[in-house]
Amino acid sequence: MISALIEQYVDDVSSDFAILVNATTFKDFVKSYFAGTVAAGLAYLAMIDDGYIWGDHYENVGGGNSAVAKSPDFVFTSNGDVALMESKGTRSARLNAFDGTVESGYVDQVNPHLGYTVGGGIATHGFCIGSWLTSPNKAELVVHHTASPVPAGAGASGSQPGLALTGIQRQNYATAFTLAHSVAVGEQFRSPGTASEDVPFVRIVWRDRVWVTSFNSRAWPWWWDDYFFFPDNDLDLWEIYAPKTVPPFFAIEETIARASLARFHRTEQGTGDDIRIEPLSRDLRFAGFSAEQPQSGAAFPDGLAVIRGDFKIVGRAVWSPARATYREL
Repeated sequence: MISALIEQYVDDVSSDFAILVNATTFKDFVKSYFAGTVAAGLAYLAMIDDGYIWGDHYENVGGGNSAVAKSPDFVFTSNGDVALMESKGTRSARLNAFDGTVESGYVDQVNPHLGYTVGGGIATHGFCIGSWLTSPNKAELVVHHTASPVPAGAGASGSQPGLALTGIQRQNYATAFTLAHSVAVGEQFRSPGTASEDVPFVRIVWRDRVWVTSFNSRAWPWWWDDYFFFPDNDLDLWEIYAPKTVPPFFAIEETIARASLARFHRTEQGTGDDIRIEPLSRDLRFAGFSAEQPQSGAAFPDGLAVIRGDFKIVGRAVWSPARATYREL
């Protein structure tokens, strides 16, 4: 939906990101939604580029200062330190005025929650990242952030860095599996101990790595089920048609998917606490991407990817939360 919303209004030729002038014809309510949506995406990418790995919406992670009504958009971590992030966007305000909006976003929505427990750890710092999208040639980011880490306050009792990493990772992969598989599996990540039924996956190769996605993905054409289940069919034929018929879809790198399932998607909780989830290295995230293939997709350090064409189906797999096993079929 978001791709369809923005693809006609974004400069995909220049090396700089910009919103084209034809976006000025939007109705008022679409203008604000468009600017806010694009700004949230750019702010998320800025945090990833800054070295943060796992994150999710603030509402999913929970915590903070309960006496304050306003809250930030996202919570991030890379090693257990908790960072809060609010995003702002505009296609009309002057830069000075927008800088004031970004500052207010930090003061009102980020700063009041610093020193409090968020996701099991202390929120020590935060950002308000504003996307100034008025230029048709080059967008700019305006950032207000914490000058130095904030110590624990009265609302931070019981917080631990390890708990923050675990809590934010759990919510991160709840969203990732919601996108790459189903709402049901995502909700089971958010509610420990509720997973019981086996979860099927399609295994694909993309960018020389194996990724998993939904067995009943909405991305596949209507004829995919019949085609895949006839073993005599030549799967090479799929490579001819799939890139042309399958729209962009989400998948998770298989090694990371297996680790996150074993840690968080089990019938018996607590037995996967010693399982580490190693993020994708920067080299792996960007290997094979080039200006000649701008529409080939993108990968994130948590293992989630959006894939567009140029992939090969290599089989199926199933995760059993009751037995905590992952089997290739």
